[in-house]
Order: sequence, then C-alpha cells, then structure tokens
Amino acid sequence: MSNQSHLQDGPALGSELTASSRAPALPSNSNYATEGPIRNKIEYNYKYPTLQPDGTVIIEANFMDRNKENKRVMIAKNCEVPLELKLRGRLPDKMDKKIQYRRCRSREPFFVQQGNNKNYNGEFIGEEAIHAMPDVERSFNHLREIIFRRSEGEFTNQSHFEMILAGTHGKFGPDGRRDYRLGFTQDQNGQVIQGCPINSHMIKNVDLIEEFHRETAFIATKVLESSGCPRDVLDLVRRQYDVNAPCTYGSEDNKYFMANQLNLSPIAGNGVDLQITIGEVGGHHGDFNDDPTLWTVLLNLSNLPKGCDPGRILLTGLRVYADMGPNTALIFKGVHTHLPLPPGPMGESTLPPYVTKYVPELDTSKYIYGRGMNVNYPKKLGMEQSGLRLRTITPDFLIDKDGLASTFSDFLPKTSAVWGTPRNAWESKTRASAMNLTRLSRLQPQSLPPSAETAKAIALLHRWQEGGIIYGTRLEQIQAVIDANLDTQSNKEHQEKWAEYANSCEKQISQMFFPTDGRSGRGRKGGPTNWVTELGSSLSAMSFTAEPPAKKGHKKNDVPDPDFIWHPYKCPHCDKRYVRINACQNHCKVHHKGFEWRVPARTTDPNPKKRKPKANTGGPKAVEEIGHNDSGSSKRKFEEITEGDEDGHEEVEAGMFGESDENVD
Repeated sequence: MSNQSHLQDGPALGSELTASSRAPALPSNSNYATEGPIRNKIEYNYKYPTLQPDGTVIIEANFMDRNKENKRVMIAKNCEVPLELKLRGRLPDKMDKKIQYRRCRSREPFFVQQGNNKNYNGEFIGEEAIHAMPDVERSFNHLREIIFRRSEGEFTNQSHFEMILAGTHGKFGPDGRRDYRLGFTQDQNGQVIQGCPINSHMIKNVDLIEEFHRETAFIATKVLESSGCPRDVLDLVRRQYDVNAPCTYGSEDNKYFMANQLNLSPIAGNGVDLQITIGEVGGHHGDFNDDPTLWTVLLNLSNLPKGCDPGRILLTGLRVYADMGPNTALIFKGVHTHLPLPPGPMGESTLPPYVTKYVPELDTSKYIYGRGMNVNYPKKLGMEQSGLRLRTITPDFLIDKDGLASTFSDFLPKTSAVWGTPRNAWESKTRASAMNLTRLSRLQPQSLPPSAETAKAIALLHRWQEGGIIYGTRLEQIQAVIDANLDTQSNKEHQEKWAEYANSCEKQISQMFFPTDGRSGRGRKGGPTNWVTELGSSLSAMSFTAEPPAKKGHKKNDVPDPDFIWHPYKCPHCDKRYVRINACQNHCKVHHKGFEWRVPARTTDPNPKKRKPKANTGGPKAVEEIGHNDSGSSKRKFEEITEGDEDGHEEVEAGMFGESDENVD
C-alpha cells in the first residue's frame, strides 16, 4: 500500500446534510480525550467572563503568580472541557453559564484583569462586521477562491493551491499533514530568521504565493486595527516595531505578524480528526513561543456545504469560545491554551444551526469543499530580533546553475513572495540597516550617530524598480527607526512603559508548557483534553497544595536502549529514517530535489534495529549507515567511527532543535 495519500476534499455533503440524516455528531479531535462524571461549580484559573456596561468583557485571573501555584493543578484546570461544547449548533446562554464558558459575541472585546493590570486579549469579528468592511470582505472571498479552486487535469477533486504548497503532484507527506507555514520562521537552533522553506512548485507560482501573503496580511492587519484594542496600546506596539525593525510578511503596513499558517482539512460525513490533518495544533495546545504582548488573528476561509456546522474554537484557559463560520475572524493571544473543533453535519441536534448571511456560494464545478483556517501570528524571537538575525547564507536549493549567490537570500525573485510587496521587502531591509547603524553608534564610541544625511544615504543604497520606474524607501520610515534607537530620555521612558506592559502580559498566562510524561525538559506545546459531564470531575483526585520544586537532571528513560540502533531523523517527505542528519540531508538532495532542505526534529524511532554483537577488536572500524526501511540502495560508509558514535548522538547535534513554530488550528 502506498505510504502517501491523495489530497482529497472528502465526500461532497451538499443537500445530504439534513437534521435527521445522521446520529448526533460529537467530534473527538484529541487522541488524549477522556470523559468523566461528578461535581459542579469550581474556580478555574480565571473567573467566569463578565460583560461590562461599556460592552467589554472582563476575565479576572484567579492567580497573581503562577510560579507560586501548583502547576499540575493549573494545567489540569485548563484541560478540563465540558462535553456540551461538542454539540452542534448554537448553545443557549443558560447552558453557557452551567458549563462556565462564554460565547464570544461579535465586536465584544475581552480583557484579562490581574490586580491593577487590565490587558486587551482579543475579540471575535463576526460575518456582519466583516461585511461592514468591504475591502476586507472582498479579500476574504478572493482567498476562498484561491484556496479551494479545483486543480485541472488528473486531480480535479483536489485544491490547485494546496498542490502548489504541498510541492508534489497530487500527493502530500506520508503523515497526512495538511498545514502549510508561510511568512518567516526560525531555524531549528533558534539562531537565524528566514523565509519559511519553499519548494519548486511555489517558485513556479511565485506571483500567486505573493498574492496570498498580501491578502492575508491585509485582512489580519485591518481586523486588528479596527478592533477594540485601546489606541494607546496599539501606539505602544507600533513604536516598539520601530525599535526592533522586525521582518513582517505580506505588507509594509503589517507591524504585528511574523508569519501565517494555512490549515486545511476535508469535510467528512462524521467530522474529521484535526490532529491527523494538521498535527499537534489540531488538538489542545498553546503557542507558548508567541509574543505575549501581541495577538494572533485567526481567519476562517472555509468552503462548507449547506447544512454543515462550522465548528468552533475554545480558549480553554480563559473559558471563552467562538462559533466560527466562513468570513469570520478571532483575535486572541496564542500563548493561552486553545482547542479547535472541526466542522461536521448537524445530525439530530435540535439546537439552532449556524446560518451564514453574506458568504457567497462557490460553484462546485470549479471549487472543492474544505475547512480552511489561516493563522496570523507573532513569534517572540522573530518580532524582537529578526532585524538582527535575518539569514545571510543562500542555501544550495536557491543557487542557480551559474553559481551566483548573495547574502540577501530572502530578497531573491524565488523567495521574495514572502514580503507580499517590493516596498515591504526593501523597506524592511532599509529599516534593519538603520537600526543596526544606530545601535552600533551606541556600542562603539568611534561610530557616529546616524543623521538626516545618513538616512538619505541609506535610502539611496536600497532602491528598486518596477516597470521601468525607480522607487525608494520613504525617509520617514528610516528616520523613525533611527529616532527609536537613539539614547534619549523619550526612548528610555518608552522602554519603561514597554517593559511594564510586557511583564503584565506575561504574568497573566496560566501555563507555559504541557508536561511530557517521564521526560525531563521544558515540555511540549500540546496536551490532553479531559471531556467531562460535570465540572471539576477530572480534578477531584488531585492535591491542591503547592507542588515541590522540579528536580533537575537527566532521567533514565531519556536515554535510548543501547542494545538497539535508533534512527531519530525522519525524512520530511517520506518514511525513511536515519541515524545522522547529514545522511538524511543527502537522501533529500537525491530523492526530493524540489524541496528546500529543512532539518527535521528528533522523533521516536518506531522500529529500531537490534544491534549486532561486536567482536572485541580493540580499535575503531568502518561502520555502514543504512536508511531505515531502505531497500539497501542508499548505503554509505563512514570510516573511523567508533561504537559510541553509532547511536547517532554526536555532541555537535546536542541542543540543536528549538520548539516547533506551528500555530493554532
């Protein structure tokens, strides 16, 4: 059986989805899901959200310092989710109060309050609010057409755009993943910021990829700037943008988002497990590497058949949820735990169905059905340091046959789609230059502070042409970066305000990881969902006393069994596994030429090979490395490798891999 799956759009449901056509649809989208009974009314990590007279919602934290609380209990509280939230249709307000969750209403901003600090955390933007912004609505509809347009030729039941992102002819990876990262990312050791890896199909369709970046950045920026976020907070964020001069994708007006991710799933008759199609972010998780001072903007771009419930997203820590249909958006902080629930048929649910009003139907002869969620997010490292860490090495994949290379690899025609517009690309490069020159003048006494003449000189060095017309960076953009990085009293006051705001945002987060059973370290981004019929039932056996300090050190089960040869590096594009990264890289160069190389994270080898007993020869000898599950055609000998190296745990690889930058939903 083939280890690759076709990019199918799932069964067409259309008019078959009626209220009585199926059993009640309770979508399980977590491999960890459990269910239990008993107890009502409990204090979670945040109090029940309350509507204020001014139309805002206040969510008060039940803790002042999470480090002084029992972390296991706090995490368990976030993991407990009432079973009623699986029901299809609009939940009544009475039920919301019973389960201590509040449905987000459109244009109803919610704030987290902790002591005297009250911070804007998010807001649901409904279909009518999107309709009231014609340019934004037009971009929503255009993106839906881009994403779900049928491919021509052999694979008419698949998305043409997804085939480009997947980079293969009608197939995607053996793990069935359908989440596609765009914009900027960091390398696995967290040292370099670069455009997300691309493939040869994306290079051939660079204009379409650029258009997608531009449209998503436009919507996310407009939605955030039209929200109920206080103007002084947005002004503070924009000034910090001038301080850090980060790389932001899609548009020069985007000052908030480093990257975006497109998550696609089929529409199936009995729902779909999102963890199969989009991995860990399809289950209960938190994006703990996001910048807590900024926000994620989630866009629903789905194309759903009639009678299909769109699903919802739960902010499990804050205990609010949003019923998200097509052409809606949710602003929230990804550092708070959240859980997406997939679309599916209403079945026999008697609750009021979700009804769209302004979303245009797409011609089924030209477009497929599917769930499409676009996540626009701010990684902390990228928003703070991408102006300092943008890669200066051109990978082999991007070097043409003539051998020409440049230190500006993310500004080449093949890679420039990430910026959305030429102006965003060149002004970002200019702003980074201005920031570095200004900071150098503070670090090196012999260096002169940049002046107005310096700004003009920087602008002259970064010009470009379009259609025979020469363009230049706006001088006010360069000057804003210079002014924000000088050693002045005004800048010191800004940094004090920013530090105070950032500290208050960070302290309001109830957890910063999910524990990994039996392993040492920081933990992971994904965790369990404990579905309950009565509140507090999953917590009844837990101790609420403060937990003892975590013991540091390496646990025994962190070390692989020495009697086996482990292959921790799986090829990102097929099932083969390797002991060492360089062997995996060589395999990709030969068998997956259409993809830019991306170092895989270490994962558990499900089928390690038993180590053969070795004769005691008293000296080093040659060892063969064979790709796991390989036919034997890719053998490679490594001379002078000792037995200690054979396990593949070389010192140079230690600590090489940062956390995944996958994001929600």
